[in-house]
Amino acid sequence: MVDKAVTTCIETTLKPRYFSEKPFDEARRLVNIYAKWHQQHFVHFLAEFHDTRPNVIQEHYSDPFARMAYMGDERFNLAYMRHTGQWWDKYQNIPLKDCLDAIKNDDFFMIHV
Repeated sequence: MVDKAVTTCIETTLKPRYFSEKPFDEARRLVNIYAKWHQQHFVHFLAEFHDTRPNVIQEHYSDPFARMAYMGDERFNLAYMRHTGQWWDKYQNIPLKDCLDAIKNDDFFMIHV
């Protein structure tokens, strides 16, 4: 259930939104948006980039932008990745639908392309 809802969110909302925008920097391009399980209780949303700028350390890399931590009883904590590299819980103990709505609509979960 979670996998299907997450995949649907990515394929029907996030990818059409971000791939229809013109990139700010042609040398640093968003090439994929995906989610993966981390350990047994976390779903991480990631944006994959291809970077051809001069002196770049890594040409292909993924940036996490949202994390859903399963809290039990079909509820999750939803966190965003801060500029400090730390996760910050923005929403706590909310249903899956509310997590996905926040990822789609809350600017804290915006992918910076």
